[in-house]
Parts: sequence; C-alpha cells; structure tokens
Amino acid sequence: MTTVHLKNYYVILTDMEDRVNHPKHYTWLKEKCGIEVIDITRNLDFDLGNVIKYVLRAGHKSEEGMSDINKQIEDLKKAEWYLNDKITQLQLLKFKVPSIDDETMDNN
Repeated sequence: MTTVHLKNYYVILTDMEDRVNHPKHYTWLKEKCGIEVIDITRNLDFDLGNVIKYVLRAGHKSEEGMSDINKQIEDLKKAEWYLNDKITQLQLLKFKVPSIDDETMDNN
C-alpha cells in the first residue's frame, strides 16, 4: 500500500499498476526471470535497446482501438525499423561514408 500526500489530501493506492515506473508490458519479464526490460536495454545503445524493448513488449501491451494481434505486429515492425537503422549505421561505418558533420568539419 502506498500513501501519497497531495495538497492536504491523502490518497491510498492499492494494487494499482505503476504505469509510469513499472508498466506491466515491461515488468512481465521480472516475473519470469527477475529482471525488467529496462535492466537489459539501459546497457545497450539506442537502436539495439529499442529492438530489445519492442521485441520483449510485443504481445504484452494493449492499445485502445487496436487488436492485440495488430499491436503485436506494430511492436515487431518498430523493432525491425530500429534493427534496420542499426544495420544501416554499421554499413556506413564499414564503407566509411562521410556524414554531413564530417564534410562540414573538412571544409573549415
């Protein structure tokens, strides 16, 4: 049970999902193996963290007005987008394609 003091009123929160700090679509993993999704993703770069986040969230988050299957497909497509972005970044590094910032620095 959590007690919150708000402008001289006490609000008692019981058995409510903490949708900000620990939403169920990210904490389900903790029930299985003791870690939350953020425990994994905070140790990765942005793209790979998002790939893992959306893969692990797929099938665990609902959205009003969207079927659960469509939401799962959407999350997997988001994971795919971030994975493709990471692959593109690595390919640019592999072939040493200069970025706009690199060209600007060379001209100064």
